[in-house]
Amino acid sequence: MQELETVDAETLLINPLGQVEYIIEDILPIVLHLFCGASKIGKSWLMLKLCLQVSKC
Repeated sequence: MQELETVDAETLLINPLGQVEYIIEDILPIVLHLFCGASKIGKSWLMLKLCLQVSKC
């Protein structure tokens, strides 16, 4: 099993992060997202629309 690599806060502050890559330009970067909100406000429909648009690219 591979050992988990850890980084301290000082190292994170000193080293610049790389260029952000987007799935949907200027809207959805390639990272982990939590899509949260009240029930029945259209989260599922928005995700469906985003997935359909990404699949057309």
